[in-house]
Amino acid sequence: MAFAPAAATESSLLRSVVSRIAASELDFAGGPDVLIGYSVMLEMWVLANEPAVDGPNQMDQNNAKAMLRAFAEGHGGYFAPLFNEVQKSKK
Repeated sequence: MAFAPAAATESSLLRSVVSRIAASELDFAGGPDVLIGYSVMLEMWVLANEPAVDGPNQMDQNNAKAMLRAFAEGHGGYFAPLFNEVQKSKK
């Protein structure tokens, strides 16, 4: 959520905290590819299951589509700023 496309200006404090945690734990948890893989699975789950509920949330579906588009563009998608911060902290 800290790096979601819609949250870019709303979550600088959260981004800072998430960046520090990721810098210390991302490699242990499998690295960027694992994080992206789980994120893609979550967004696909939202798109597959949200329409089946009573009163599906269009905003959730739109957010999932935006996040998947960001990943499709490459370079880490909306996690690119996070990955950049993690790389800086390793130097």
